[in-house]
Amino acid sequence: MGEVMSEYKELAKVQEGLKLIEYYSFSILKLFQRDVYSEMLSDWKKASMLLYLFTVRNCTDKIFPLEINEQLEYIIYPINDWGIGYYSELDGVDMPLLFPAEGEWFTTELAIELANQYQRNPGAQDLEKIKNIVRDAGLNNKIYTCFRELLVRNAVILEDSLPCIKNELNNIVDNDSRYALEQFCGTSDLMDIFEDQYIEVHPSELNNEQLELCPYCGYILSTRNKRNFAGVLEVHYSCLSPKCLLRKDVNKKKLLLVSKGKRCFKLKKQVMFSVVLPGIIEIELYDKLRKANKNKNYEVILYPGADKADIIVKFKDGITWAIDAKDWINPNALANNLNIKGFMKGIFNDPNFNISKGYLILPNDSTKEYKNVLKAKWEKANCYEVLSIKEFLKIFQRRISNEGKF
Repeated sequence: MGEVMSEYKELAKVQEGLKLIEYYSFSILKLFQRDVYSEMLSDWKKASMLLYLFTVRNCTDKIFPLEINEQLEYIIYPINDWGIGYYSELDGVDMPLLFPAEGEWFTTELAIELANQYQRNPGAQDLEKIKNIVRDAGLNNKIYTCFRELLVRNAVILEDSLPCIKNELNNIVDNDSRYALEQFCGTSDLMDIFEDQYIEVHPSELNNEQLELCPYCGYILSTRNKRNFAGVLEVHYSCLSPKCLLRKDVNKKKLLLVSKGKRCFKLKKQVMFSVVLPGIIEIELYDKLRKANKNKNYEVILYPGADKADIIVKFKDGITWAIDAKDWINPNALANNLNIKGFMKGIFNDPNFNISKGYLILPNDSTKEYKNVLKAKWEKANCYEVLSIKEFLKIFQRRISNEGKF
């Protein structure tokens, strides 16, 4: 009995430590944003103190320091090298929270994912409310689907576009829906909730009445002037996620004209991290499947059952595929999440859908090693196909071989 209690306490300690590191990662992300305000510093100070107390209380190999200069000696190395604990959830991730480049510090994808784990609910809480309302009250599924799709497709939005969006949202909300929204969200106007996901773009972000947008996620690119080896000033671009400009060349950036006197809005960063960045591959796959459906031989449904899956495809012969896309930096963390929460179980258990087969879809830049780790750690991996978008589309193309090519 004593041995079991000891193991339980050790597990609880590991989980507490990882939660504190998630909070610390969140504070680092805020700290390394431009225009550091006191509230950003307060999160970092609190997270540092909590980690310090955790290491003192648990007599770890090293005591976590409270000064940022001393912390840099830790956080440029993988978390399991910090000397404050060993976190099996991070096995195989040889990545620190920060890395130096060209005299500056940059946050890594691991820092973003850990911060996202800490901030996951706050970033998507309004969307979560709408999902629950649609499911529990049996409302039109388009209320959730349309709301979420609009967010993913519109990281930055012009004031002139708002009336069209308002009209689109109003067309899918009936009296029953308005009553439910009023009861649970405090407003019967879906547009009020939509607009609350955005903040206004500051005039200082404009360059000659233009915004330079990320070619991958559509968010406003950050720029810095740096001298190259020849001493010539060059513009360097970055986005919220380092992956963005690895997946799409910055030379394909979009330019958005903002007329003088007109307002423009951008999604709050927590919504970008928790809704948009994970949702891009979902919409990408959805668009490709719809484009291929030239002869209308199948039906493609986005976010069926208010997100019981990302996509289902209904073929005319009665076969139905359920698809869920995952864009996580850490295959161990993804496997752990799937083991705890399950995978699309809501739609497989729903007799209204009658799913024949399930697919877990990964980004095209997922490595073979990533897939192998995920399959090894995910308890139900043998029940589903684990494929990249390209791999899935090849299989899908064979299924509809007479429909043309992607």
